[in-house]
Amino acid sequence: MNTNFLRGSRRYNNSPKGTTNNKSFREFKGKDEERGLYKVRLGHTVYAANHTLTRVYTIDEAGELTPVSQYRLDTEEWILRNLQTEIKYRRGHELEQILSRTHIPSPDRKDYKKRRGFLGTH
Repeated sequence: MNTNFLRGSRRYNNSPKGTTNNKSFREFKGKDEERGLYKVRLGHTVYAANHTLTRVYTIDEAGELTPVSQYRLDTEEWILRNLQTEIKYRRGHELEQILSRTHIPSPDRKDYKKRRGFLGTH
């Protein structure tokens, strides 16, 4: 039953074999520890960027990095927006893992930093 009148996930199952590609638009491919770059697939292109998004590259099948021009980043702002969202999420996850291994509870750590003036008063 391959019609567009169905609801939910079966609605888009219009391929002749009855299977669809369920990959999402954005997928985290890993972190290159050697270069400090996060690899994210957006559509069919794999991008690599540092956490500040000052260096953005595309990665080909051979693993070679090609810098993305500033003009392309300015005209296609969805690239930076998606990279920023994914990298921010991954860095938060990394910090959560690091802090879970320490013996100091998070509220005590925040109180200490406030007393020392490292954090704002909010």
